[in-house]
Amino acid sequence: MKLVLSLLFCFILIGCSMKQTVIDKRVSFIDEAWNSHLRLTNVLSIVGEDGYLRVQVTGFNDASSYQKLQYRIQWLNKSGVFITTILTRWVDFPAFQNSPFNFQEIAPSTKATSFQILIRENAL
Repeated sequence: MKLVLSLLFCFILIGCSMKQTVIDKRVSFIDEAWNSHLRLTNVLSIVGEDGYLRVQVTGFNDASSYQKLQYRIQWLNKSGVFITTILTRWVDFPAFQNSPFNFQEIAPSTKATSFQILIRENAL
């Protein structure tokens, strides 16, 4: 009985210590080679009272080095067609070593019902 309880306790500890990763098809890392130390932990989207879609992405940089990254959000209407806007551009954001990172955006139009996010290393 003690052995069973000990094993159960070990499994609980191991399960709690595992790092959570979210898989969301709306968010893509462009280069799989360098992002092995980056992981998504949450992708949240809500429509506010004003009718605009809001998106928040949270992740974690497991590396022991600072990463300069960029994201680009492409907004889609209810038919899945991209909404043309000058706001679809690459935006810099940091991912500090062994730390969480996040960014958030508001859709440029109430016609936006979904999105696609690309994340890449800042080449500059």
